[in-house]
Amino acid sequence: MTSYLQQKTLYLPQIGRRPARNLGMCVVIPACDEPFLLQTLMHLKKCDLPTFASEVIVVINNGVHVKEEVLERNRAVFLQARAWAKANLQPLLKFHILFHDDLPKMFANADLAYKIGMDEAAFRLEKAKSKRGIIACLDADARPAKNYLTALAAHFRRRSVPRVCYTQFAFPETGIHFPDRVYRAALCHELYLRYLRRAYIYAGLSADEIVLPTGYATDCATYQQRGGRSSVAGKSDLLRGAMLLPDTTVEVSPRTDARRRDGTGAAIKKAVKSKGVYP
Repeated sequence: MTSYLQQKTLYLPQIGRRPARNLGMCVVIPACDEPFLLQTLMHLKKCDLPTFASEVIVVINNGVHVKEEVLERNRAVFLQARAWAKANLQPLLKFHILFHDDLPKMFANADLAYKIGMDEAAFRLEKAKSKRGIIACLDADARPAKNYLTALAAHFRRRSVPRVCYTQFAFPETGIHFPDRVYRAALCHELYLRYLRRAYIYAGLSADEIVLPTGYATDCATYQQRGGRSSVAGKSDLLRGAMLLPDTTVEVSPRTDARRRDGTGAAIKKAVKSKGVYP
């Protein structure tokens, strides 16, 4: 076991089933009060699969301080997702559902849930002797493209340096879950982020300083060498120097619930109020 896994993880390995010998990728999804989690899992199941085995690790989580109705919804989603995972096992794609309903109030957020899941992925890949195995992150309301898994596999097979990347993103243009003004505001926010990224690059700055609403990935060795995912500071250190992976796209939900002050939901909510006008 590596020094990182001995010293910097918060939990012992939580998945009892041994990983496949050819395990090469783990996709980590944190979920708190996510009614559409199964839709994301279904999209992953429909993805083209790499030649090696892959796993999806879902971390359903909440703090000890949440309201009882949130806890009940999380419990219901956990039971539903666990039953779905058992019924949808494939030789090269397996789903694992973890539930942490006792996270400390001060640290109960997506960053901590990501760390729990990514550390578990590192345990799994190390046990499979796959130090260059991929650890990918995806939001619970994201919709990955059909080639999402194979595009990640192809990128890391090229041994790009640094071995960290993030995917293209897009908001849906229309839909039935939100009012039209929300979809319009989300598209304005997407254009704003794309222009902002180009401005950073033009100015000679690192574009990974911009928090993009998208999936990202690294390999097991790099994840541990960079100190893992921080449960407080987010993904910024881990993504240092990350490369854009243009070969696939993750569709992001335009929901406006401001779970994080600096998150996508808060930005779209602000755009809705300002009618798409950015300062």
